[in-house]
Amino acid sequence: MSPSAIWTMPGPRPCATGWMRIVQAALFTALRTLVAVYGEEACATYVEGLAGRIRQGEYTIIGQRQ
Repeated sequence: MSPSAIWTMPGPRPCATGWMRIVQAALFTALRTLVAVYGEEACATYVEGLAGRIRQGEYTIIGQRQ
């Protein structure tokens, strides 16, 4: 099963594998830092816009040269 298929499966999310735990820990740490620096409201406003940006491919790196 591809990693992206895990996120689209119906029902509860499966137990995180090793790489997913690292990603979750990194996201958690980044969000804690954003909240500490900018406050809860500013961080929440920023995060609300992430879903649309992710869907538009702004964070997709497969096939892109940087």
